[in-house]
Amino acid sequence: MKIEKLISEQSRKNIELAIRRVESTTNGEIVPMIVGASDAYAAASWRFAFVFALSSLALFYGFYSHFDFLVYLLLEIPLVFFSLFIVQIPGLKRLFLTKNEIDEEVYQRAVQAFYENKIRHTKDKTGVLLFVSYLEHRAMILADIGINQVVTAGTWDKILTEFLDNLKQNKIEEGFCQAISSCGDILKKHFPAQNTHNELSNKLIIE
Repeated sequence: MKIEKLISEQSRKNIELAIRRVESTTNGEIVPMIVGASDAYAAASWRFAFVFALSSLALFYGFYSHFDFLVYLLLEIPLVFFSLFIVQIPGLKRLFLTKNEIDEEVYQRAVQAFYENKIRHTKDKTGVLLFVSYLEHRAMILADIGINQVVTAGTWDKILTEFLDNLKQNKIEEGFCQAISSCGDILKKHFPAQNTHNELSNKLIIE
């Protein structure tokens, strides 16, 4: 999925500016990231292919029941390939994902991003990953140990709920900016700005 097409250059700049504003008030470091999907979800694609091919053959049989069985068998091949192509439409694939698949893959991808982007490398362990997986309409906030030691469980829940509401309406920029501002309110309370050194990039990471 070409997620880059959904976010204009101006939106990226606005998100970066929102982070700069927040980080001028706190020692916390916020890293925004969005991926098209957390996984290829091959199992979901094949589930759709199975349902689509069988349904199409059943419909075809209803109109043309006089054909030889071999004809229906040969029709199965192009139907499967066609279904594997159209299931790449995000909204369609999302219908064939299970909650467990989504929970597991989004979490694993977010953790991977947390380490790959060196969010654990800040001096005071105050890095925060604001992670979005677009296909699944999921968002996660992963904070380093320095933050998790002082914030209470469920601190990020309201922020994530509001973020997801924006995401489902395709308001990606608004969702990020609002979440960044809300995270900033929490961070500056526990980690007020003591220096101006920027340890992590403010740019939106897109993959």
